[in-house]
Amino acid sequence: MATGPTSGRLGGGWYRPMTHITVPAMQTANVGGSVMPRVTAMTRTNAATAAHRQGDSTTDEATHWAVPIRGSSVTAPSCPAKARERHTVGVRRWVAAIIAAVLLLVAVGGLVAWLKLRNGGRTTTVSAEDAVNQYRVAAASTTAPPTLPSTTASPTTVAPPAQLPEPGVYTYATTGSDGVDALGGARHQYPATTTLTVVESGCGVTERWVAAVERWDETTACLSPDGTGVGMVHFTGFHRFFGGDSTDDYACSGDPRPTRATSAGAAWTTTCIAADETVVHHGTVVGVEELDVGGTSVRTIHVTDVEDDGDPTDHQVIDTWYQEGTDLVVRRTSRIATSSSSPVGLVHYDEAYQIDLQSLTPQR
Repeated sequence: MATGPTSGRLGGGWYRPMTHITVPAMQTANVGGSVMPRVTAMTRTNAATAAHRQGDSTTDEATHWAVPIRGSSVTAPSCPAKARERHTVGVRRWVAAIIAAVLLLVAVGGLVAWLKLRNGGRTTTVSAEDAVNQYRVAAASTTAPPTLPSTTASPTTVAPPAQLPEPGVYTYATTGSDGVDALGGARHQYPATTTLTVVESGCGVTERWVAAVERWDETTACLSPDGTGVGMVHFTGFHRFFGGDSTDDYACSGDPRPTRATSAGAAWTTTCIAADETVVHHGTVVGVEELDVGGTSVRTIHVTDVEDDGDPTDHQVIDTWYQEGTDLVVRRTSRIATSSSSPVGLVHYDEAYQIDLQSLTPQR
């Protein structure tokens, strides 16, 4: 085995015999213009660093050349205390800003949720004047009124054809409300006066009853082929609770409703289909009744509509008094109690109201 001197690697990457590597005491350094042994220079540098924490030229120079020194006896320079303090303060401010932003988002989200809960049953009324203005806009875009079926039979032997309501805005004295029990519960208290707007549409007319911006029903009705009855071809129900809208949209078909006096117990069936639900309306004639409308006695046909949505626990019964021979609502009462699944569990809905026509003459 060779016994020659071992070698050591210098910082530049090449090697020389260990016997030619000088020890720290033999190395020199230029500090402040004076040449001295490196060990002495390091000692003075440490002293200078302790005396000049603000980073004068002597300290910076000594620290600069001292960085490459290696060995267990040499300690690398650390970050000055003031720099560490500035870095720590910056990090704290950054973290504090993030926390503040998160708390702000949480607070805003909580405020929005609280407002929705607080105003879950907000009822925004629609005045008759507003309804009339909306009617005028809708009427301006409609075509000619639907043509009623003609008849050549004697009026003494055959009942005259049914009449659809005259277009315009009808007002109703109203009592009632609807509500849900979700999220602590919310209700719409209906105003003292509600409106029914009639516009010409397709084969007949569309009638929209508005209790509030948050609650309305819309029905499209057409005359039967023989002109003696009225059939519902479309129905839309709208509800808004806690800022969320629920629109039930149905296409309907079935038997027409009789519009004139007939024997009590006469029945008809209409089926309405939505995207995820089918409702069957079972109608029955109760009889003929006289009602007062603005001081005028009006002959009406009283009918009951029992709605079956397939859930035996639901209860939906609507009684309507139509002006005889027409589809004009003179009085209506509603008693509804249903339940449905939701992300917050089983939600119960109920509605009870009565509306009474105030004038046979619509506003336009």
